[in-house]
Amino acid sequence: MGRLDRTRTRLRNNASESINRYDYFEAQGCLQKALAINNDHPKALELSAFLLLEGGEVEKAGEFLNKAIAIQPEVGYEKYFTLAQLSSGKESLDIYSKGIDVLTRLKPDSENIRALSNAYVSIAELYTTDLCDDPNAEKECVKAIKSSVDADGENPEALQMKARFHLIKQEFDEARTAMSASLALWLPAYENVISNNQEAGSVDPVEVCAVPYESRIAAVKLCLELEDFDSATRICDGMVEEDDTVVDTWYLLGWTYQLRSTNDEDYKSNARYYLNKAKVVHSSNPTPDLQMMEHIDELLSELGPEPEEDKEEVNDVESAIDNPENWETSDEEEEDQMDS
Repeated sequence: MGRLDRTRTRLRNNASESINRYDYFEAQGCLQKALAINNDHPKALELSAFLLLEGGEVEKAGEFLNKAIAIQPEVGYEKYFTLAQLSSGKESLDIYSKGIDVLTRLKPDSENIRALSNAYVSIAELYTTDLCDDPNAEKECVKAIKSSVDADGENPEALQMKARFHLIKQEFDEARTAMSASLALWLPAYENVISNNQEAGSVDPVEVCAVPYESRIAAVKLCLELEDFDSATRICDGMVEEDDTVVDTWYLLGWTYQLRSTNDEDYKSNARYYLNKAKVVHSSNPTPDLQMMEHIDELLSELGPEPEEDKEEVNDVESAIDNPENWETSDEEEEDQMDS
């Protein structure tokens, strides 16, 4: 290996390490230097595409991925799957299929098996969205779901996709069975990690859950459609502990309690609280999802105004929490009770 090759490899490795540390500025600098030495290096192009996506430059990222594929078409399935996510319809399907072809030639270790399963999940999703008008959409969707589960029966996203398909078909019992199986694979462990991290005084989102954020959001929505409000609440509670600056989770908590309030009005106060909390979080950390914000207003309108007695109770609780003297009093009372 020549000196330039060693330098390029070192820069690429440094960039990968910087990305793992979320130091995108440093990673970008390393990749720019690597591409200056060789602007046709596929891995450097792929890593650069990732950074471009993080920066919202989707079109430019697609160019880098296409170039990486053209240079090294038979090696590296990841670039195919990333590009497929940036594409739609038949084009996306074809790119996923090529990525699967590359992937299936590799040794079937746990990482590759999960990647293969998730690729089939993405294909199944295409047949419920972009390709839903295809004459063979249902057949191909079932085939993709089966391939996903066969590839990795322990993949929660594969079983979640199965639940979604049954829900579309209004096969509610089958949907609940598949969703319960999916949640059993990750939700108890997720709650345990959140609880342990709380005790340790920190929550590391990278280590918290193997199921991606978007899939957890989708899981909550599926649970709501299946009226599994307990599971929806458990997922949202964990996500709030993980990061309380995301509008979506407060909104989904509020929506969950609003749906519960249709059978029990005692849940209305909780629903109002979480929906209003979503609006407060939006004011400091705005979401681009205006449709969601409109739905929050609609739900609050359906719930109606807070009764005066509930307002007073909430204010009393907030005042007690905000007053440090009450903390000391509570501690003393607790000690007295223990002594007695």
